[in-house]
Amino acid sequence: MKGYRLYCLILFVVFQSPNILNGQVQEHLTPEEQKKQTIITQPLTLQKGFVTVGLENVFQIFNNSFGETGQREISPIDLGPFSPKSVVRNKQVNSLSLTYGITNRLQIKAALPVVLYKERSVFVVTENDSLSMDKDYFKSLGVNAEREGNGFGDATVDVSFQLLQESNNKLGVRVGLTSRLPTGRKDPVNIVDENNYTIPSGAGETVFIPNISARLLQYPYSHLFSVNYEYSIGGKKKFPPYRFYLNYNPGFSTIDYFYQSPPIFHIDYSFNFHLNDWMAISNSLSYNRQKAKTTVLVSYWKEIEVPDSWAMVYTNRISFQVKKYRINQVINVPLKGKNRPADVSYGLEMQYTF
Repeated sequence: MKGYRLYCLILFVVFQSPNILNGQVQEHLTPEEQKKQTIITQPLTLQKGFVTVGLENVFQIFNNSFGETGQREISPIDLGPFSPKSVVRNKQVNSLSLTYGITNRLQIKAALPVVLYKERSVFVVTENDSLSMDKDYFKSLGVNAEREGNGFGDATVDVSFQLLQESNNKLGVRVGLTSRLPTGRKDPVNIVDENNYTIPSGAGETVFIPNISARLLQYPYSHLFSVNYEYSIGGKKKFPPYRFYLNYNPGFSTIDYFYQSPPIFHIDYSFNFHLNDWMAISNSLSYNRQKAKTTVLVSYWKEIEVPDSWAMVYTNRISFQVKKYRINQVINVPLKGKNRPADVSYGLEMQYTF
């Protein structure tokens, strides 16, 4: 009888050992081992007491966009009575982030970006220019319009909670709420005319983004599915400088107004896999949509129009894990869209976990 029990115990260990090993949860790892986990094996939220510091750089060019019909075209730009022949716009965002694990399931993350934006446009006066009385003035401006916008951007604060803790072949679920705060400069400054001024580095709006993510780990692979909804409660800021006439003499003015961006729905699926113990690749496909909205400023005969827009974007991420250091290289490629940027953006992120 003892021999039979021993035989059954051996069979149980043999057949269940893969599940036991693959299903290791975080508490079976030492703190030092947990800090060295990759984007695939790390938990959905940071472990209690852990701190991750991140520095991210994102560079994007805005030369082209998907137009109203979905075709690629020169990005539209508001140049008053001018029609752009070419537009060169680039934006660089450098962000410093700090993530802290309050418990094994609850974490908080804060990030502050620094925005570097530059825009140069070559334009011509349109034939149907209704302001022909001042056409000589327009021509005197030359052929270029330049705008810059440097400074702190809008800070974000994210709180995430892990509803279901995952292990191998077991689904993990995380819910969170991200707040984007209007810490960046929201008004145009250094105004020369309606085409040349320093643009805001922030949006001037408070935004809340509830989100939910689900991940299935099947080592060395993982599947990540996420949904979020971006809702703005609006904010007060100045309208970009516009042209007016007083006794046929041109002038420039800005006005204060309250603006609320329409909500954005976002859905994303990502397939991730390990090439080896320290290198992982992520491939994701995302879709987001924003409904049209028009804000009419009756007192000033001005309209602020946000057209109906959507985008489908492919993202490739290569992640290198060297002990507690992590380097992520990201490429975002817009595939299709409407009234959205059509140029590729590049990102580089460095992280260290204490």
